Amino acid sequence: MFCTKCGKEIENDYAVCPYCGANQKDVENNTNNQVEDNKKTQTQVVCGGIASFIFPIVGLILFLIWRTNRPNDAKVVGIAGLCGFVINVLYQIINLFI
Repeated sequence: MFCTKCGKEIENDYAVCPYCGANQKDVENNTNNQVEDNKKTQTQVVCGGIASFIFPIVGLILFLIWRTNRPNDAKVVGIAGLCGFVINVLYQIINLFI
């Protein structure tokens, strides 16, 4: 394994890098927490995308909330909301002629 601070190769069981003194165990815990946070974020984006497609106003609201902190997620829900809006408009137009 390699030290996360200095990048030098160290043994897998080292808790502290012998070259720079960086704690390696804290990094493993932070990595595990980041993986869990990413799974939660992905779930939020999927749910937000589905809700945005069904209720386009949700997409607009989530887009406006997330656009500065989470621009990629904002883009996903914004596109889903726009698609839901377009499909809704097309559905209404078709109903006018039936």
